[in-house]
Amino acid sequence: MIDRQQQNLDWYCADDDGHGGAKLRSHINGGAMLAVLMDIRQELRKINRTLQCEDTVDIPKILRSIRRNTAKPKKKIGAGHD
Repeated sequence: MIDRQQQNLDWYCADDDGHGGAKLRSHINGGAMLAVLMDIRQELRKINRTLQCEDTVDIPKILRSIRRNTAKPKKKIGAGHD
């Protein structure tokens, strides 16, 4: 069973080796990677919900309307001008 309560935690994957270096904790790596993947999945789901929102879907239509309403009128060229 996956522990979803540990999302967004800091995972300490190394200990001080006593010589100024770090010794990796191998037993934590799998859990840390799984937690990161769960966080990424959660954020992707939020993005997907945002992109499916009616307000977001309507943005291209709104921008086209703004472009049409703010476009400068084309200059008419008369036949008698030199």
